[in-house]
Amino acid sequence: MRRASSTNLTEHLAALSPYFNIYRQPPAPVSHEVSGAVYLFRHGVLEVSRYDFAAYIAPFLQKLERFQQGGVPFVRGSLGHLNTYRSWITEAHVGMVSKTGLQQSADLGRAFRIRYGQWLEDCQPTRGRQAPLMTVWADSATRCRLTAISFAEAFSGRVKGYTDDGLPDVDTRVRIVDACGTSETCDNLSWHTALSVNQEAGNEQMSELMEIATYDACQRLKGDWLVAGTFGVRDVYAMQLLHCYDIVSGRQSPWEECFTPSDWIGFEYLRDTKYHFSEGYGCDAARSYAVPWLQAGLRRLGQQEKVNADFPLHVAFTHREEVLYLCCLLGIAYEPGWMPDLTRVDQERQWRVSLLAPYLGHVGIETYYRKSGHKSLRVIVNGGVGSAFFGQLQQDQDGGYDFSEVGAWACEHPCRWKGFRGL
Repeated sequence: MRRASSTNLTEHLAALSPYFNIYRQPPAPVSHEVSGAVYLFRHGVLEVSRYDFAAYIAPFLQKLERFQQGGVPFVRGSLGHLNTYRSWITEAHVGMVSKTGLQQSADLGRAFRIRYGQWLEDCQPTRGRQAPLMTVWADSATRCRLTAISFAEAFSGRVKGYTDDGLPDVDTRVRIVDACGTSETCDNLSWHTALSVNQEAGNEQMSELMEIATYDACQRLKGDWLVAGTFGVRDVYAMQLLHCYDIVSGRQSPWEECFTPSDWIGFEYLRDTKYHFSEGYGCDAARSYAVPWLQAGLRRLGQQEKVNADFPLHVAFTHREEVLYLCCLLGIAYEPGWMPDLTRVDQERQWRVSLLAPYLGHVGIETYYRKSGHKSLRVIVNGGVGSAFFGQLQQDQDGGYDFSEVGAWACEHPCRWKGFRGL
C-alpha cells in the first residue's frame, strides 16, 4: 500500500488530486487494430471548489480575520504564520479552472494525439479530401468548457510551444451541451444536475469520521492555538484544504510543516468515505445514472465502420460525479461487501477517488479486433486497461471483452432515462 510522502502527496488527495501520469498509455492490443474509442473526462484542476470554499474554507478565513483584528497574537509555533495570514482564494476563484489545469489539459490532448496517432495518419488530407474533424463535447459549466477547449486545441496539433510530433493536424471543434432539468431525456453531460441527485449524501458519515481522521493533527496543532475552546477538527480540515489548493495550483504553501504523511492518509480516506456514499457504491442509484451513456457509447462504437466520415475518437468533459457513476456501473475498483469503517482509517480499500477521478481523470471504452477478426471492447481507466463488469464477463489476453456480450450486459441494466442523445 502506497503511503503519502513529500514526493507523492498529490496522489492522496482524493478528488483534489491532479492527473499525475499524463503520458501513460495503454498497451496496444495484440492485433494493433483499434477501431474506435469513447471517453468521459473530468474537467481540469480548480482554483477551489464551491462546496469546499463555502462549507470549510470561508468560515475558517472569517474566524482568522476576527482574531487578527483583535490585535493580540492568537497562535504560535507551527501556526505562527496565521497572525498575518491572507489567503489568495476569493469568491472570484470559486469553481474556476486554474492555469495549471488548462496546461495539463493541453498536455493530455497531446498525449491523446500520440495514443491515436495512427488514426491521424489514416485520415491525412489528400487531394479532394479535407482534414478530419473531431468534435469535443463539454458540459456548459465554464470549467468544463475551458478544459475542453484546451484539450481540443492541443489535439489539433496547432498549439505553439509543442515540438512537432510528425503527425498530421486535425480540425477540432468544441460543442457545449446544456443540462436539462428533466429525467425524461439526457441532452447533457451533467446527470447529477438533471436528476437533482442528493449531494448531501455522505456528509453525516464524513462528520463522524472527521473526528478520527483529523484527531492526531488536531491534538498536535491545538497546542499552538492560544485561544482555548475555539479550535477544532473542522479548522484542521479547512487548513488541509487550503494546503491542497495551494499545491495543486502550483503555489507555495505555508502549511507544509503542519501535517504528517499519516494526516494525509486520513484526509484521503475521509474524502473517499464521503464520495462512497454520494457518488460511489454506497449510493444505490449511482450505477443506473451512467447506463444511458454506456449504451449510447456502445451504439456509436458499433456503427463506427458504417460512418466513415466520423473521426473514430469521441471525448466529452464533465464533472467528478459522472466519472464516478460510470466507474460504479462498470464495476471498477469494486470490492464486494465493502463499507467504510467509521472507527479507523482503512488503508486496504480498493475505492480510491484519487485513482479513479482526479482532475482530468477519465474512463474510456475502446474497440479493437482480434486476429480472428472478432470484435472486442476494453475499458481504459486513466491510461491503463481496467478489469470491469464485476467479473461477470471473461477477459481476453488484451484485457478486453466480447463486444456483443458487453452490449447484452448493458441492456440488462435498468435505465433512469428514456433517451440519451449526448453522443
